[in-house]
Amino acid sequence: MSAARATRERPAEGPVFPLTRDDLIECAAMVRAVKDGELDRVLIPDKPLDVLAQQIVAERLPRMDEEALFDLFAALTHTAV
Repeated sequence: MSAARATRERPAEGPVFPLTRDDLIECAAMVRAVKDGELDRVLIPDKPLDVLAQQIVAERLPRMDEEALFDLFAALTHTAV
């Protein structure tokens, strides 16, 4: 599929030329998503605790027992485990 390229400073503008039927379907879906305001929308969760938990486990698990790990998580998230 041939299309205009976008940069951070300037969104892509220009025609899109589908070369196959599959490209045509993708182009139609892309145009619909743009009109609905859903293309490139980034949804950031309020409290991504799963990411925090993964980082804690990756960093500390080899050096901590399980109870200490849960205590650390509770302290970082201000929750009681």
